[in-house]
Amino acid sequence: MILAKLRNASNSLPIKIIFGAIICSFCLWGVGDVIRNYSSTKPVLTVGESKVTVDEFLREYDLERQNIRNRGSRPLSDEELKHLDIKQMVLDRLTQSLVVANAINKLNIVVSQRTILSVIHSLPEFQRDGVFSGELYAAILQKAGLSEPSFLYSIQEHVARSQLIHPVIAGYKLPKFIKEMIAKEFDSKNEVLVAKIDLEQLKYDSKVDDDTLKQYYMNNQEKYKREESRDVAVLVIDHEKLAAKLPISEDDVQAVYENTKDSYVANETRDFTRFEFENMKDATAAWKRLARGEVPSKIVKKFMAKMMNLQQCEKADFPPEVGEDLFKLKRNKVSSVYPISGKCYVYKLTKINLPKQKSESEIKAAVKAELQKEKLNSPEFAEIIRGLRNKVDDDLGSGRPIDDVSKEIGMQLVEIKGTTKRLGSPDLTKLIQDEETRTDVLGAIFTTDEQQASPIIPSRAVDSIEYVVASRKIDKEAVPEFSTVRQVVMRDFILGKRDKMAIATINDILGKNKEAAKEVAKMKGVKSFKFSKMDVISHSKNPSPVVAGVLQEIPNANVVLNIVSALRSGEAMHYKLSDTVYIIVAIGSVERGNASQLSVSTIDGYLDSCTERDAPQLIIDAVKRQIKVKVYQKRIDETAKRIESRSESD
Repeated sequence: MILAKLRNASNSLPIKIIFGAIICSFCLWGVGDVIRNYSSTKPVLTVGESKVTVDEFLREYDLERQNIRNRGSRPLSDEELKHLDIKQMVLDRLTQSLVVANAINKLNIVVSQRTILSVIHSLPEFQRDGVFSGELYAAILQKAGLSEPSFLYSIQEHVARSQLIHPVIAGYKLPKFIKEMIAKEFDSKNEVLVAKIDLEQLKYDSKVDDDTLKQYYMNNQEKYKREESRDVAVLVIDHEKLAAKLPISEDDVQAVYENTKDSYVANETRDFTRFEFENMKDATAAWKRLARGEVPSKIVKKFMAKMMNLQQCEKADFPPEVGEDLFKLKRNKVSSVYPISGKCYVYKLTKINLPKQKSESEIKAAVKAELQKEKLNSPEFAEIIRGLRNKVDDDLGSGRPIDDVSKEIGMQLVEIKGTTKRLGSPDLTKLIQDEETRTDVLGAIFTTDEQQASPIIPSRAVDSIEYVVASRKIDKEAVPEFSTVRQVVMRDFILGKRDKMAIATINDILGKNKEAAKEVAKMKGVKSFKFSKMDVISHSKNPSPVVAGVLQEIPNANVVLNIVSALRSGEAMHYKLSDTVYIIVAIGSVERGNASQLSVSTIDGYLDSCTERDAPQLIIDAVKRQIKVKVYQKRIDETAKRIESRSESD
C-alpha cells in the first residue's frame, strides 16, 4: 500500500521534484522537508535535539516569499507581502517537519534497503519502456548534482514519514502505543483563559467633524451603494387550475360512480390525546403515571406538559415507526415515549373509528377529481396548454398589459416589490419555494426591461406550473446622499478606529510569546476554564458544565479543539467571533494526562470521524507536546528583516 501511494504521487509530480532535497512532500498536511547539512550558525528553532539555523531559515523564508509573490495572476508588492504572516508560515512548517523527524526516531521506524530500491525502481523518471534503467538513473542524479547516498537518504526519510502516517490514511487501526500517546494529549487538563474585546464598548471620542466623515464616505462609497431593486408582477400559469375549469359531465361521473362505489371505503382512523414534554426525563416519569391510570390534568400540571386532542388520525399522519406502534394500541392504553425534533411525545388512544363506506357525495367528488386529473394528462389538454402558451406569448409580445392577459386566462397575478439580485425577496421566496426555479425567475426579472414581460419560465420542481415576469418599476443602484447615511458612516468610522485599537492590543499581547497568557489574565472580564480535549469531544454524550461554559464564549467545539491544539502553555491567539467582537484565548498551566482505557477507546471512535487531512495531525500534535520546542523570535525577526530590506533595495 505504501509503495502504491508513493507510485501514484510520483505520477502527478513533475521531474523537478527529483532535483530537490526529497522526492515529494507529504501532501495532506503541507510539511516541507527538513533542511540538511545544518551550518554551525546559531539556531532560530530547536525541536528536541534538532535545530534550524539562521542561514537555513533565511533560505526557506526567501523561497517562500518568492513563491507567494508569484502565485497569483499578478506579482504581489512588498507592502502586500507584509500583510501575510510569512514568517509564521515558514516557522510552522519547519517546526512540524522537525516534529515528524523526531516522531520517526521516537517510534524507531526503520526502512529497509530493499524497500528503498523498490521505490526507486517504481519511479517512471528512471524507467525506459516501463523498465528501470540504471544509466538513466545515474544521468539524472548527475545532472541534478545529487550524490547517490544523499538521494537514497531522501527516499528513506520519505518512506519513513509515510509509514508514520499511513495507518491513518489507509483506514487501519493505529498501534496501541500511538493511540496512548494521543490519549495522553487529549487527557491533559488545560487552563484556558478567554477574554473578549467588544468594539462597541471600547472608549473612543465620538466627536468627529463632518469633513472627516465625508472623506471616509467618499473613500468607501461602494460600501454604501444601494443595490438595484425591481417591482414586478409574476403571472402563475397553473395547469391543474385550468384543468379544474374543464367541464365534467354528470353522466360521466355517474357511470364511474356505479362501477367503483364499492371500492370507496374510508380508512380506519383513531383519536388520541397527545402529551408533549421538553425532555426525556419528564416524559418517562409522566409515562409511568399515565400507564398507572393517573388523570391527564394532573400530568399536565405536574410536568408543565402540553396536551392536545387529535381526532380521526390515519396511520400515514405519523412517522412510519410511530404510526405502526400507535395503531397496535388498545383503547385507553399509553404509547412509548417518542423523541421527535427536540421534544418528547406520549400518546393515549381514546377512540377507534372503524373503516366505513363513504357517502355518495364524497365518492362523486373524488370521481370528479380523478376525471379532471385524467384530462390533465390527456393529449387534448396538452393541445389546450400549447394554444394557451402561444396566446400568452403573442399577447405579451404585442405589448398587451400582463393584467389583461391574467384576467382573460383566469390565472393568478402576484405583485412583488423591492426584489434585489443578491437577496431576492421574501414574497418571491414564499411564491416560489424551489430554489432552482426561483433562480431562473430572478434571472428573468433582471434581464427584462421596464414595462416589458419575459418569456414563459417552466418550474423545475412542478411540471404543471409556469411563470411569466413583467417588470413594473426599476430603481437603479445608486450611492445615497451623505446626509441620509451620516449616522451609518459615523458608526462605521468609529468601529474602524476601535478595530485598529483592538488589533493593536491583540498584537501587543501575542508579541509576548510565552508570557502572553499572563497578559490575557490581566484583561478585564477574563474567564478561566480548566478542561481537556477529551472533555470537548465527549461533551455531546457526557455533558460537562465547564465545556458548556466554554461553548457559550466560543460557540464551536471544533474551533475550541483547534485553539487548544495550536497553543502551548503561556501562549495566546485571537479569534474573531463576529464583526464587532474579538476573542483572545490563552493557555495557562497544563496538567499532563494519563491514557486511560476509556480514553484510548474514545480516540478510536474520534479517529474514525476525522477526515484524512485531520487524522495525521493528531499524531503530530501528540508527539509535539512531548518534545521541547524553543523558538528564538528575535533572530527570526532579524533574519526576516534582512530579506525584506534586500527585496526593497532591489
